Amino acid sequence: MFPRTSCSAQAIDIERLRLIRQARLAAIAATAAVTLLVFAAISAHAAEGGSQKSQADHACTVVLGLSPFEADYDACVVSLSRSLSAVHTAQAIASDRSTCAQKGLSAGTSAFDVCVVDAAQSPRPSRYASFATH
Repeated sequence: MFPRTSCSAQAIDIERLRLIRQARLAAIAATAAVTLLVFAAISAHAAEGGSQKSQADHACTVVLGLSPFEADYDACVVSLSRSLSAVHTAQAIASDRSTCAQKGLSAGTSAFDVCVVDAAQSPRPSRYASFATH
C-alpha cells in the first residue's frame, strides 16, 4: 500500500523541491552571467592584441578579482586558457568550412572534407599566432 503522509508534509516537500530548483536556476544564471563577463573581457583584451595567456590572466585578475597568490588563480588561468584554445580551434574549423563552402563544395561530400583538411593543414602564421604563447 501507499505510505500514509499528511497533505501538509507533502506540501512542504513540494515547496522544498521548488525552492531547490529555483536556487539551482539562480546559480546557473549567475554562472552564465560571470562566463559572459569573462569572455567579454577576454575578447576586449584580445582585440588589444594580448596573447592567450595574458587574456586569461587579465580575466582572472581584473574581471574575477583573483590575486596571482591565491590558490584559485592558477586553476582559473588554466581553465580559461583551455576554453580559449577550444574556442579558437572551433573558430578555425568554422572558417575552414566556410572557405570550402564558398568554393561551391557541399558539406558531407569527400571533396568538401578534403578541402577542410587541406585548409586546416595549410601554413598560416597569423592563424596560430595566439597559440604560440600558450
